[in-house]
Amino acid sequence: MRDCLTEALDVAGLRRVLEDMESGRIELLARDTPQPSVFAHQLLNAMPYAFLDDAPLEERRARAVALRRALPEQAEDLGKLDADAIAAAAEDAWPAVRDADELHDALLTLGVLPAELARGAEAVWFAQLRAAGRAHDLAIGNREVWVAHERLEAVGRAFGLRSLADADADAADEARTAIVRGWLECSGPLTVADLVERTLLAEGEVRIALAALEGSGLVLVGRFTADRGEDEACDRRILARIHRATIHRLRREIEPVPTASYLQFLFGWQHAAPGTQVRGPEGLLQITELLAGYEAAAPTWEQAILPLRVHDYGPSLLDRLALGGEVVWGRFSRRSVSEEEPAADGAMDLKSASTSAPRRSGVTRAVPIAFGLRADLPWLLAPEPPLDPGLSSIARAILEQLDKLGALFVTDMSGQLGVLPAQIEEAMGQLVAAGLVTADGFSALRNLTPRSPEREGRESRWLRHRRFRAQAGGRWARLQAHPMAESEALEERAAQLLRRYGILVREVLAREPLAPPWRKLLPILRRAEARGEIRGGRFIEGLVGEQFALPEAIAQLRAARKQEPFRAPIRLAAADPLNLSGILTRDPRVPALPGTFVVFRDGRYETASPPAPREIAMAPT
Repeated sequence: MRDCLTEALDVAGLRRVLEDMESGRIELLARDTPQPSVFAHQLLNAMPYAFLDDAPLEERRARAVALRRALPEQAEDLGKLDADAIAAAAEDAWPAVRDADELHDALLTLGVLPAELARGAEAVWFAQLRAAGRAHDLAIGNREVWVAHERLEAVGRAFGLRSLADADADAADEARTAIVRGWLECSGPLTVADLVERTLLAEGEVRIALAALEGSGLVLVGRFTADRGEDEACDRRILARIHRATIHRLRREIEPVPTASYLQFLFGWQHAAPGTQVRGPEGLLQITELLAGYEAAAPTWEQAILPLRVHDYGPSLLDRLALGGEVVWGRFSRRSVSEEEPAADGAMDLKSASTSAPRRSGVTRAVPIAFGLRADLPWLLAPEPPLDPGLSSIARAILEQLDKLGALFVTDMSGQLGVLPAQIEEAMGQLVAAGLVTADGFSALRNLTPRSPEREGRESRWLRHRRFRAQAGGRWARLQAHPMAESEALEERAAQLLRRYGILVREVLAREPLAPPWRKLLPILRRAEARGEIRGGRFIEGLVGEQFALPEAIAQLRAARKQEPFRAPIRLAAADPLNLSGILTRDPRVPALPGTFVVFRDGRYETASPPAPREIAMAPT
């Protein structure tokens, strides 16, 4: 209980606020607003078990239709409703009149009906009602309106007809509000001018009635119709119906494509297809943002993943971004140094595991590394675990120095701790593998990656020390950030996955070890669809479950279907996020082991191949 009150909640702060309210230091000002505050959106969309207000669940869900209007950062046309859905809902809401009795029921709901708006045989049926004393025609201004006998007194108050009702200001306001409400219950979205035309009330009277209805939650006001530059009012139940119809129409709008077509699109989306590569530091920064948080072995990044997408990639480009502080690298998943390194897709290479000798804890060529923008670290980094007992004493001492003094060069750490640079190198390898440190430049990690045994055997111990000290890539620092609230981090993760894949399905999470479970992403994606930010539907054939897409991805997918597919093969590292063989397709699943490559042609898996003999040149340091 204490942890809940002091860590999850700030009960001491709550007590201070209550005391200040009681003493008068904090003044309370009540405001009656037509829509909930932005801070209340999470409460209104809580699970059914929350019981946060007296409104039934279906009312809270219907009220959520208008939540997007309270978000000031959104574009005005976000979530515009479909014109056909609006017209269909308005037609369905209008009373079905097939005889005199049904016309009488319609007059009871509408309050007043201008005679010129009568349809079909309604004039004949009205004559029957008037002859029976069940309806009356009144002259208001220079127009004739029909009124049910039961509404005659209320209409008299609404229009100030002393011959029909006594003067009563409150009763007159209620009568006018009832007339406006009746028309909105039988129509789609209407502007103030529309209501003035239909009800014959003055503009000011209509606005007062709308304010009362909006405050009670019966009516929502906003810009619902595309290309209409003024506010409209709509009954909330009708608006919810239009909203559902809009979503259903959007989901049916695109025909699902085969998996091969989606992969063809994805190669272009991630700039891996011929002619789509980016160039220079700006292009590399764009790819870094696109692949932020994705983990792969460091050599795989520089030998396959980045050169595939950046036409003129070289190590100096990555060093420039890292040294400039724009990009941060590290092991964002933060695993224990004593744990075995699994393949990136969770598969273990049993043959190599059984025949290899015990390895030293620290950086190996298989340690997964991720990149990200410094501002995104709060949601990219996994929570820091308790200090691993497998860390060496030197590694622990380095952590203490970094916590105490901040970023340090290797020579500083070596001098302060009184140990050799080679020992610092081994300890830094452990800390990198545990996801606890990073460096200014990526060349620092290149120097930690083990070299071939033949090359290492030819170097004396003294030369190795001198080489490390000379090639250290800047200062080392703790890899940490202030944690973000889980709900906000989940939204950022969902947005990142959508940016990476364009169309997000549950299956692609198999390539994303750091991704949250699909069950946690699903509510966020559904809310984004309801707000009109993304689209839901069936975009890829042969996959079960819900699918979500960015609007621009759908447009690009449509364009890709009309274009001639590129015939050139695309060779990917098995650890590349584009390697969805065996995940979206029935082809064999190739483990994401370093040095393994797969070949795709026309969006279809062809074969797996050993690594090319070429190695990328090392940057001078």
